[in-house]
Parts: sequence; structure tokens; C-alpha cells
Amino acid sequence: MFACKIVSLGIKSSAGQLKCLCTISRCLLSSFDDLTSQQRLKVLGTLNEATAQELEAFDVPKTIIRDIIDERKTNGVYRSLDRILKIDGSGENWLRKMCKSLTDVATKPSRTKNAKNFLTPTLPNIELRDAVAIHLKTPGVSWAKLSYPDNTLTEWNHENFTFLPLKMSPVETFNQTIGILKKIPPADVYVFEQRLSPGPRGSRQPAMVSAYTQQGELLSMLVALLNTSINHNASLRNGKMDSKNNIENRVFFLKSTLAPRLFRTLIGGERVSALEVLKEFLEGDGSKHPQIPCTQIKVNARLKTEFNSKSAVDKELLGQALMLAVAFMEFCVYKNRASIEALASSR
Repeated sequence: MFACKIVSLGIKSSAGQLKCLCTISRCLLSSFDDLTSQQRLKVLGTLNEATAQELEAFDVPKTIIRDIIDERKTNGVYRSLDRILKIDGSGENWLRKMCKSLTDVATKPSRTKNAKNFLTPTLPNIELRDAVAIHLKTPGVSWAKLSYPDNTLTEWNHENFTFLPLKMSPVETFNQTIGILKKIPPADVYVFEQRLSPGPRGSRQPAMVSAYTQQGELLSMLVALLNTSINHNASLRNGKMDSKNNIENRVFFLKSTLAPRLFRTLIGGERVSALEVLKEFLEGDGSKHPQIPCTQIKVNARLKTEFNSKSAVDKELLGQALMLAVAFMEFCVYKNRASIEALASSR
């Protein structure tokens, strides 16, 4: 319909064509205005997960299906709906029909074999603009903040536990946690990795048991403080509590080992240093490792310089938080099919 209008107007100048195309883009994007943030995420997740056969169930023409998959393979997963405008043959009616079809199906429980419970609890229907991944282990705590949908690393820092006493009183643990909380940037959600037990061997070593217990205490306090801090829980600032004054949870746990499996730092069930893969991952403007099937992230020069100036221990801490943040985005937000399929090959 729009193509006919362009021809009939006889637009010859590049400026005129650009103005007309911008008008068309605004008209097409208006079809998405009634979608909620969660619906957009579900539509994008379907576009990033679906095979050609699954897209046919949405009455998508085969020529468009091929273009959708080719675009996904060439330029990575879809992070915004307006990117569909780049696909030839996408018109106003087509886009509206596609979004309605995908939204209708996306609101139902997924039946695909890739629909796995990567996150506990399930991500609620919230306006997601950013997420902070927090890595907590014996050497220290680190965090990485990724914005959505531009996938930019905006904050990346850590605190070392070198001088932390082996045993702390409840008040000392509380004060330590408050100090960490003040440094963690606010976000819409906070993601930790699910904890693993120290195992039979570790349970026989008092030092490991003590460290594991201490981490558990710090983690429990961080979960409570992140959820109850007005600065960190946006729902409190917006007054979003139910009739029983229950606070909306904003802390989630990603299934253990997902991040190291995605970044190929889990060898024979044991984690190995991530420094080499991180160095390659952060090199160049694209910040995308050719062997790691994940969405491009943007990292500014300052954060890269600060990372490179750290000790090996601190780099490892920072790297674990970044990998956790990327894994959360890939598996729970973008639902990147390539990332999900990579899990099977990493076993």
C-alpha cells in the first residue's frame, strides 16, 4: 500500500524519499503502541526462539519466514520490534497481523521444547529497562548492570573480601551488607546465581563450611535489603503493594552453571578461569565473541580500561558478574535460540 503511494507521488529527491520513509516508519510503529512491555518481550522471545515450522503456525508467509531467520542469523537476535521494518515485504497490515498473532500465542504457556525454567521465581509482568547481575563468592562480590533493549553495560564494579573476618556477628554481617547495598546500582531486577551446596568433600572442611555459611548470610540479607530499599525496588517508589502490604519481589535466581556453559568455562563439571574468554569477548568494538552465541553488548572504553587495570582475582570477579548478566538477558529476556541450543552442545 505504501509502496504504491511512493510511486504515485513520484518522489525523486533523496531528502523527499527519506522524509516519506520516516513517515511510513512512524505509521508502522503505531501498530505496536498498544503492546505492554511484557507483551513486547514475549513477541521478541518468540521471534528469537521460533523455528521456520513454528513461525508458519502464525500464518507468516514463507518468504518472510526465511527473511526473519536470515536477519536473525546475520545480525543477531531481535531486541526491538521496529527492526522488522528492515525486512522486505513487511507492510502495515502484515506487521499488525504478525504482532496480534504472536501476542495471542505468546500469552499462553509455551509448548516448545526450549521452554525451560531458567529463572526462579518466574519473571513478572514489569517494565524492564535494566537488570543488575550480582556475583557473590568467597573472594568478594561483583555486579554488572545491562540496559534494555540496547544491551549496554552501564555499570561494572566489585568489592573484595580480602580483609573480611572468617566469622562475623549478625550485626557485623548486617553492616557489611549495608555497605555493599550502597554501592550496587538501582535497577528493575536483580539476578543472582542459584547456590550449590559445598558437597560431601567441602562439608568435611570447616573453613569451606564457614565461608559457605557466611555467603548464605550475606545473600539472605542482600535479598531482603534489595527488596525493601526504596532506592533499589522501584515498586516501593510507585506504591505497588497489595491489600496485605506485601512487597513485590525484584530478586531472581538464574539456574546454576548456565553462564559458564554459555561462555564455555565449565570443563568436566569444574569451572575454569574466564579471563581468556573475557579478554576475547571484550576485544574490538562489537564486544562479541565469535564462539559465544549471544547478543552483542556495548561496553564503553572507560569500563574496558578499568577492567584491564585490575588484578587477576578482581578481573575474575568482574567477569563472573558480566557473564551472569549476559546469560540472564539471553535466556530470560531475549530467549536467544542460538544461546539455548548452545547449552546442549556444552554438556
